[in-house]
Amino acid sequence: MIKRHILFLFLLFQFITKAQLNLVPNPSFEFITNCNYGAAISPGGPIWAGYAPPWDDPTLASPDLFNVCVTVPMYCIPSNSQGFQIPHTGNGYAGGVLYGNSRDYIQVPLDSTLVAQGYYCVSFYVSLGGLGCKVANNNIGMYFSDTHIYSATMGVLNYTPQINDTNIVSDSVNWTEISGVYHAQGGEHYIVIGNFYPDSLTDTILIGTHLQSYYYIDDVSVMRCSDVGVGETENANGLETYPNPANATITINYKTTSKKYKLKIIDALGNEVMNKEYSTQANTININELPPGIYLIYINDEKKSLTKRFIKE
Repeated sequence: MIKRHILFLFLLFQFITKAQLNLVPNPSFEFITNCNYGAAISPGGPIWAGYAPPWDDPTLASPDLFNVCVTVPMYCIPSNSQGFQIPHTGNGYAGGVLYGNSRDYIQVPLDSTLVAQGYYCVSFYVSLGGLGCKVANNNIGMYFSDTHIYSATMGVLNYTPQINDTNIVSDSVNWTEISGVYHAQGGEHYIVIGNFYPDSLTDTILIGTHLQSYYYIDDVSVMRCSDVGVGETENANGLETYPNPANATITINYKTTSKKYKLKIIDALGNEVMNKEYSTQANTININELPPGIYLIYINDEKKSLTKRFIKE
């Protein structure tokens, strides 16, 4: 009996430890305080936070919350006022306007502040709404802040996101991952998700005549890259690495139209072990001096950033 209790406590500890790796609380909007709301999520931060704590609204706009427990048709899952979509995981997701006359943003405090010079693997999922929105856009991103943000506006927040996807997300059937690696300055405690660029600097695809986009948002994650396993999903579109596992060399094939790109290799402790700049798409890198272990390749140019993990044997 004692051995069983010890095994149970060990497995419980392992589960709790794994769950705590993600610094984003309520990351997939599973926990909501009211399944009977019948109007749009009210603007102003504190009221939105009351529905899916500790998330809130940093502007006067009105992001939405959807959950399977809701009976009001506007906010049901899978069919609701913005289209038809099942959650990426769990029973809920958020949503908002990311292009048009007004902009929606969602904000949450992280479970702990970021460590200076630490590398954090960031990801969240979006899906274009199927009703009402007739525009698909790029510039869906995340901003890290030391302090809580609030601005009495319904327009664009004047911040530069550290994670930003320059690809237009037009898929309304599947979920699309937005991801990247953030090199922390130290002290960042809040994240804000949305489009931080004005319409004039946002690329779009016009699907109909209604000049507004709407996206569902789910499964938000901020983790120390050293805590991310090799098997985790990654945004490696346009980035090939081989062989994997590797021994003496690894070949990087990065398909880009940029004239040059920067490459960093980060070890399992978050330490930068290589920093190079390349002007050609395919390059073979000598990793013979690296000790065996798990590594993260981080590539960025003026258009996008990509990450991929590999094992050094």
